[in-house]
Amino acid sequence: MNKVSSPIPYSPPATPFFKLDGMQFWDASRVSLPKYNLFSPEFFASPYSVLNQMREEDPVYLLEPTNWWFVMRYDDVLTIFRDPVHFSVNRPGGVAYSQTPNAAPGQLEDYVRRVAEFCFFSDTPQHTYLRRIASRVFMSTMSFKEFSIQNIVDELLNNIQDQGKMDGCVDFSEPLRCFAIASAVCLCRGTRPPQLPHHSVFAITRRTTMTQATSKAPINKLHKPQTDGTQVWDAIVGLHTYPTVLVAHELKLFPLLAETPRTLQEISQNLNLAPRATGTLLSVCASLGFIQIKDEYYSLTTVAQEYLLETSPTSFCGWLDMMIANANSFSYAGIKKSILTDAPIVYEGDSIYEIHEQEDKDQVTRTFTKGMHSASVAPALVWPETLDLSGNRHLLDIAGGSGAHSIGATLKWSNLKATIFDMAPVCEVAQEYIAEYGLREQISTKVGDMWNDSFPSADLHFYSLIYHNYDLEKNRFLTKKSFDSLEPGGRIILHQWLFNDRRTGPLATAGYNVMMQIWCAGGQEYSGLELSTLLAEVGFVDIEIKPTFGYWSIVTGRKPE
Repeated sequence: MNKVSSPIPYSPPATPFFKLDGMQFWDASRVSLPKYNLFSPEFFASPYSVLNQMREEDPVYLLEPTNWWFVMRYDDVLTIFRDPVHFSVNRPGGVAYSQTPNAAPGQLEDYVRRVAEFCFFSDTPQHTYLRRIASRVFMSTMSFKEFSIQNIVDELLNNIQDQGKMDGCVDFSEPLRCFAIASAVCLCRGTRPPQLPHHSVFAITRRTTMTQATSKAPINKLHKPQTDGTQVWDAIVGLHTYPTVLVAHELKLFPLLAETPRTLQEISQNLNLAPRATGTLLSVCASLGFIQIKDEYYSLTTVAQEYLLETSPTSFCGWLDMMIANANSFSYAGIKKSILTDAPIVYEGDSIYEIHEQEDKDQVTRTFTKGMHSASVAPALVWPETLDLSGNRHLLDIAGGSGAHSIGATLKWSNLKATIFDMAPVCEVAQEYIAEYGLREQISTKVGDMWNDSFPSADLHFYSLIYHNYDLEKNRFLTKKSFDSLEPGGRIILHQWLFNDRRTGPLATAGYNVMMQIWCAGGQEYSGLELSTLLAEVGFVDIEIKPTFGYWSIVTGRKPE
């Protein structure tokens, strides 16, 4: 496209005007147009063939007698926008004359200057600068207002459906733009403006905005919900419910009630709490099934006796202590940071096992291992009952931690010996538990690195809560290493919480998956399908998925003989 080197002479159009609601419009239908009648009802009924013809035959077209130029091709439009020297709003032209037909050219300077200040009409780089400011404000408004594009779209489509036909521009895209902007800047959105003559369609935007500004109609219609929202409320109140259990644990509420049933007043005095605060703790713990009340006396339920007392063999107290020590791991800020960075936050991005190998982290390792033991003892006493291990001789408990699962397996199957294969500080803790249960003859420890050291000889490899610490590639490495190390006929057992095959539940596993996001780089929970596929890929056969205890399951396979 050739640039215009000198101003195009404009003259005020002689076309007649008409008034509507106090506004003045030019009526192109009252004059004879030379080639393209761009204001006729036929054009607005089907403009596309005409626009295509203009693009092919008259890509730069002067519409007389308006002195309006139509530029039809994309590249030509870009040329104009990028050339404010020859194409500028500061140069008086036909648009100004069209708006003020009786004004002399000398009277247009102030008008043109004011128009040039508008973002829509301004030249670059001023246009770019103003648009960025407006966009920032507009998007900020959009973010903090209750504003729904979907409601506007639904309403427009309903109107179109009632009409039985539509014009994409007039009936949808143009009103959508106007309604969205008006809603975002807090103007009330009313009904569509009455139909204007086709030759006045360019006034739709202005009339739509004026209608929205004066309408008293509500933005959204109220409809009775189809659900009661209890799932949302459960999520909201759960944010306060579950940490309250940690407070009750730290205040020693559960061992206090284990001594003898007590009244609210007696509990308040023993814990040095106000009665209202004591009632808050008791209500939460009773609602969760940890405390029961009879004749105004509170006591522990069976589940609390088994899992919330340090004296219980299946105590969760170590796990609760670990959660209190890492409270940021279940805070809003902690979860948000881990999600946004896709990185663990508990150990500041380092591998959980690299941390435990450091000499100055012995106490961290001990706390972690005892916490894992408290969560492992109960399922460790159950899963060995789901398999026939009478033909196995030696269990290798890989990254076996406290040895809870070796303990459970050897207590059930007297024919089994077990070796806990883990880091030195972890093995020290495991030896304490082995001695506590009198199993030194059946269970031993072996210091080693599962990534770099060879596995000791065994015909049964066991991994509990190991695969969920890593991504699939690392788990594939461990699976292949076990397959190569096992004797023919040997078995592998993966002990995990499992997602369903579509990873849409259960909720407990989804919650554990959040924990792994926060604790371990690459950590995640898997479905039984994902883990069984992993076993099959390296050559295991006779693969089974077995639910065992609560949320726990095992995925097991056998190396062909």
